Amino acid sequence: MNKPLSYCYILETQTNNQIEIVGCIFIYFYDEAPPPDLSAEFLAEQELENPFLPRRIGSVLGMYVQPEHRQPENIQLLANTAIQKAQEMEVSDIDLLIAADQKGMQALLKRSGFTPTAVQFSKHYEISPNTN
Repeated sequence: MNKPLSYCYILETQTNNQIEIVGCIFIYFYDEAPPPDLSAEFLAEQELENPFLPRRIGSVLGMYVQPEHRQPENIQLLANTAIQKAQEMEVSDIDLLIAADQKGMQALLKRSGFTPTAVQFSKHYEISPNTN
């Protein structure tokens, strides 16, 4: 991963001196702010079109734990690792996208102090396996 401010943490288990990767979380950080070298001419336009306070955002690209290792403590360990990194990066917000049917993950996030802030709608399309 060459992109700056992108991180991947892995979850490992050890059985009989054999280490196996059983989960991971990918996170990245970015600043929502006008570019520092933006001229005064464009700064006024930036403020009109983007009337938001600058934020440093932590975002989760994805998290996966193999089904047989999806105990709450394993999932919590990955989530806490990402939250600790976000605190280290001094983020103002952590944004997550969680599927509506992932009730366990939603409960874990609520226990960790997260609140629902948006509603997202999706529509699924079947794509023929013969499509390039």
